[in-house]
Amino acid sequence: MEVILKIPTSLDDITIDQYQKLKKIDASGITGRNLDDEILKLFTGIDSVGSISQKDRQSILDSVGKALVREGEFKRRFKLGYVELGMIPNFDKLSGDEYSDLINYSDSDEDLHRFMAVAYRPIKQRDIFKNYQIVKYSGTGELSELMKQMPMSIVNGFNGFFLNLSNDFVGHILRSTAGEQMRET
Repeated sequence: MEVILKIPTSLDDITIDQYQKLKKIDASGITGRNLDDEILKLFTGIDSVGSISQKDRQSILDSVGKALVREGEFKRRFKLGYVELGMIPNFDKLSGDEYSDLINYSDSDEDLHRFMAVAYRPIKQRDIFKNYQIVKYSGTGELSELMKQMPMSIVNGFNGFFLNLSNDFVGHILRSTAGEQMRET
């Protein structure tokens, strides 16, 4: 029997759900061939991975490993299934609930789908200038399951965007503080 598999070659091919399951496998303490078997099951969907040739096993594991270390691409808008999602367009206008949930869900891989359900929501209106409005925030309940299908490339792009923004902000504060110290002396 011939089986055609779609093996991840980039973060676009790895979903939040797969990433979360991979983290659980990693944290479980499984090592060696058993760890490889669990990773193969996760990314191939084949339960009897013992029948996969050693060459193919290694090729799949190498492909997954390479995909996981690639950087993501920042996207303000994207489609997930039939839903067009947009990032919060103006972080200056975050509600208290949005801010609180972003902080609460940001530290855990287990809550990554909830974190993304706060940051990205369905677009309800857009104009010809690519501006858009997203649906009002009402918690993560409705979107969190859908977000498990979000590609990790978008997650990493989002995180990279805010990490760079944070680093720029810290750099600006340090330069400003140094300038003030120079004026005082």
